Amino acid sequence: MGVALAQALEACDEEVFRRAVLAPETTRRVLNPSHFNDEHTAAYIRLAIQTEYVVAGRQKWVPKTQVWSALGDAAVTTSGAVRLFPRIDSPIALDFGSPSAAISVGNAAAPGTVTLAFTSTLMEEIGGKLKTAVGRLARASPSLKDLVDSSLFAVVFSVDQSVQGLSSGSTPSHIGRMRFSNAQMANDYQFVEIITHECTHNVIHMLETEEQWIDREDQLPAHNSVVSPWSGRSLSFRKYLEANFVWYGLYHLWKRIIETETLPPEGALPYLREAAKGFHCGSNLDRLGDKAHFLNPKVQSMLTEIQTLVLTDALEPFVA
Repeated sequence: MGVALAQALEACDEEVFRRAVLAPETTRRVLNPSHFNDEHTAAYIRLAIQTEYVVAGRQKWVPKTQVWSALGDAAVTTSGAVRLFPRIDSPIALDFGSPSAAISVGNAAAPGTVTLAFTSTLMEEIGGKLKTAVGRLARASPSLKDLVDSSLFAVVFSVDQSVQGLSSGSTPSHIGRMRFSNAQMANDYQFVEIITHECTHNVIHMLETEEQWIDREDQLPAHNSVVSPWSGRSLSFRKYLEANFVWYGLYHLWKRIIETETLPPEGALPYLREAAKGFHCGSNLDRLGDKAHFLNPKVQSMLTEIQTLVLTDALEPFVA
């Protein structure tokens, strides 16, 4: 099995490697050897690579059961036909209904409230919105383009009837994937905000595969909540920590949107003010109190640094 996998990997071109080997469903298996044994993971990767060749029209194959791409945007049916979800001019895959998507949205919503039954028109509409939003981020800032390129490989879309507005999420188990419910309702500002928000979470998840941000997290006190200076709500230690970096990312987003006029600045200003608000309420590191020692020292420094960057920014008089 190891030799066969090595040969398959060696024969991969860059595109097949990116889509099959770097897909969140694949890295989930590689990064969790306690849940997926080596043989299972090797077989999954080989199948993912073969599926990509068939989807690209470079091989013919008639599987006994329908097989999905690792990114969830294409399937090879039992007749050998290829079923594709809409694609945009971007490496980001759009998943409107793979089995993995069904599990993802099913875990995130009340039973019976979510549907993956999209019309072709709605899929094209949402794909167009995503393409436009990604283009706006690239025009606003090279660093925002890098953020998306490095941390967003797939978007799982759904329609959630249990909420009136939008919802999104990302998890450490599927690094590089985000879930987006009711995307068809998002306006231009909300679309770029949600992408930036979830990409920031994904970057944190990526960094934590190399070095944990929270030391001895399992030893945190049972009641470890921290009041958010943005929402006023009590958040868990981890959610509070990640929120600081998400809000910093959003501050940078809106600052660049305004400076470049990628979107009308008057519409972006309320978002900028909301992002800046939580950095003006005293030290966000000190809010952790005696729980701060659970933070990796590097992350403590980063937490202080991002707050200082916002408070000393030239746009601050404009924000106030």
